[in-house]
Amino acid sequence: MSPTSPSSEHDSARDDYREHIVKEIAGADGDVGYAIAIGSPSWQEFERIGQLEVALLTQYGLLDCGLLVDVGCGSGRLAVSLPMSFSGRYVGTDISQPLLEQASRLVNGPSFRFVHVNGLAIPLEDGSADMISMFSLLTHLRHEESFLYLREAVRVLRSGGRIIFSFLDFSQESHWSIFSDTVAAVESRVLHHVNQFMSRDAVLAWARMLNCGVIDIHDGQSRFIRWAQPDGTVSWDSIGQSVAVLEKP
Repeated sequence: MSPTSPSSEHDSARDDYREHIVKEIAGADGDVGYAIAIGSPSWQEFERIGQLEVALLTQYGLLDCGLLVDVGCGSGRLAVSLPMSFSGRYVGTDISQPLLEQASRLVNGPSFRFVHVNGLAIPLEDGSADMISMFSLLTHLRHEESFLYLREAVRVLRSGGRIIFSFLDFSQESHWSIFSDTVAAVESRVLHHVNQFMSRDAVLAWARMLNCGVIDIHDGQSRFIRWAQPDGTVSWDSIGQSVAVLEKP
């Protein structure tokens, strides 16, 4: 028997992810399944993380963006939390059609577009985007796939545009339980979708290879997001994963 080719391995991983999403959606009532499918245990947590993602992007220039691209947008967690003060256009991409359909039900309007993709492509022209977000996306891709996706993001960004992505970080003790669970699943030969960790060294090396500047790398355990509550109260929080901010020269 010939060994499985890299392309078929990657295709199998994507198919596994799609199947996982369908099972998660079917396993809960109403919209809750769409929240659980992207890692939020409840609808309240879905909304909270979405608001934190928006607050993070705002710290790095969201409100000045003409075009925000949300790669791996899932069921619309970021899109549904975008404030009225965001006057730019939004494009969300994902490989899961059911998640995209849910996102388009939650958010619609001439400034929002949701696009189904298959693979590591961002279907936009060179230099057309001001900011690209990748939340809980590279955590489910192999390193070579993550690098190719980041390279694609650099292509789509304009000069001075920024990529903001989250990642599972070996330096963060709070992330180790995810690695342990994945090891246990592999040891038991239980089918488990990819949970990929990376290090700061990898982020720095990829940034050099992509000719991008590193604006910030935030530890997942630190509270680095300034979050203004509706009543005016300001607090600092985290989305749980580490975050890197790269800038195209």
